[in-house]
Amino acid sequence: MDKETLKNYLPDSVINEQEHKENSVSNSVKYFDITSIVITSLLASAIGGGVLIAINYERMGKSYALWLTLISTLVLSLVSFIIVFSILPDLIYTYLILHAIQVVLVWKFSQLLQGVKLEEHRNSGGEFSSIWAALGVGFLASFIVNFTIIQIGKY
Repeated sequence: MDKETLKNYLPDSVINEQEHKENSVSNSVKYFDITSIVITSLLASAIGGGVLIAINYERMGKSYALWLTLISTLVLSLVSFIIVFSILPDLIYTYLILHAIQVVLVWKFSQLLQGVKLEEHRNSGGEFSSIWAALGVGFLASFIVNFTIIQIGKY
């Protein structure tokens, strides 16, 4: 039986109590908002933004989407890095172009994948994790990935 059918048979007090429980469980989780994801992508890297999107999926209970996001973020970042630097000369402009493209992609994908859920969370009074936590996670993820690439590159 779906919710609408149940509403016909249950008293309003039971329905309101159930809806309140659903909202309070959802509101107790702190997600990273899109602004935090984009700023982290801008200041740390697209990998940092992808990790924040993955953490949101973990908090939503979507483990498949979590792993898919982590793997696709890592692969797309590495592939774009290789393509851009093999085609364009090794200049600061090359890095800035690559970085700008990655930030826009993270912004658009975070809106597409989680925008509706995060907006519902905000409208129901839910709180979000701080920008400082987002930056910390983003910089740590970027450091680990970059350190690993450098270490692999030595061999």
